[in-house]
Amino acid sequence: MKYLIINSVCKTSSTGSIAYGLHSYLKELGHTSIVCYGRGEISDDEDLIRLDSDLEVKLHAGLTRLTGLQGYFSNLATTKLLHILEMYRPDGVILLNLHGYYLNEYRLLDFLKKSKIRTVYIMPDEYPFLGKCCFSKDCQKFKNECGNCDYIHEYPKSLFLDQSKRIFRMKKKVYTSFNNLIFASPQFNILKAKESALLKDKELSAVDWGIDLENTYRVHDIGVVRKKYNIPENKKVILVVGSFLNERKGIRKFVFECAKQTKCDDLLFINVGFDGDENICPANFMPISYVNDQIALSEIYSCADLFVIASTADTMPLACLISLGCGTPICCFNMLGFPLIADATCATFIEPENFDMLLDAIERTPYKNKEIIDRCRSYAMGRYLDKDFYKRLFDLANENMGDENEK
Repeated sequence: MKYLIINSVCKTSSTGSIAYGLHSYLKELGHTSIVCYGRGEISDDEDLIRLDSDLEVKLHAGLTRLTGLQGYFSNLATTKLLHILEMYRPDGVILLNLHGYYLNEYRLLDFLKKSKIRTVYIMPDEYPFLGKCCFSKDCQKFKNECGNCDYIHEYPKSLFLDQSKRIFRMKKKVYTSFNNLIFASPQFNILKAKESALLKDKELSAVDWGIDLENTYRVHDIGVVRKKYNIPENKKVILVVGSFLNERKGIRKFVFECAKQTKCDDLLFINVGFDGDENICPANFMPISYVNDQIALSEIYSCADLFVIASTADTMPLACLISLGCGTPICCFNMLGFPLIADATCATFIEPENFDMLLDAIERTPYKNKEIIDRCRSYAMGRYLDKDFYKRLFDLANENMGDENEK
């Protein structure tokens, strides 16, 4: 069997890791697989095909900002992709992020529909059932029809024009009569998709994420990692991962303020992916730039006593799964898909956006011991093993799409 995987990136970031991991899994089973991706490093592997040039990605992003239209550009890259599909003739196609300024998604979806190719559309976020946005937040318009968007200045960003209704209607048109299409995602996204005007009558399947817990995201020697990053043994490490400046991540608004206001002198806050001004950081806040090497990243997760995610928009981020796999408990707001990630044995849930409760939970964090590490690791191994995830996607790509699935 032949499969083609499409995503904005390959290997890097959470969706890029999924794309490459699924590709590797299919090849291990003896199938033929290729990954087509939009941007990032050009690979020497002929099975990993970058579609866009840096210039076309920038043009797409610029035109989106000017016109408000998301997914209407990158026609050179899209023509290249459609040519690959015509020549390769896959038995199944697996989609991840179609947003990301790298293809004309409507040309792609229309081609797949008319070609009657079995298509699994993985939803890492809510983009497939929204207008132009990736997260609905507190907006309920997607239940009927997007329009008059409150978030036009957020990614995918428009400077002036609100085209959310037009994009919503274009998605509705291309989804109509697409009988070989099934949407897969963690339970939270599926529950919201069932309420949406775009996907309420479509094939939906709840699938837990999976990550490489055997080779990549594992427990490392904490002493070695502390020495590598000059972290004193008497400091409890509070880890956050993500852009400091991205308001959706909540790092600056919540965690950074915790570092500034805490009275506990045994806490060290580490922000991996820091992109702000290091001069504003207090002595107990260590900024580390983006870590691309996933083994190195798992070392830092292993070193932490608590992983905090203060996002108010993410649905079920892989960062939480990675933390558990590395033996580190998580702390997050009791909202969106976060309560579905883990139970109280390895997660602390805080009243949404309650700063005082978050600070209190951080300050009460115990030093991590073997019991805590084993408990978090066991939970991850029992639920988030990548091969279980890939097998589920493989089964979806091969089952009869006309059958009843999980509606």
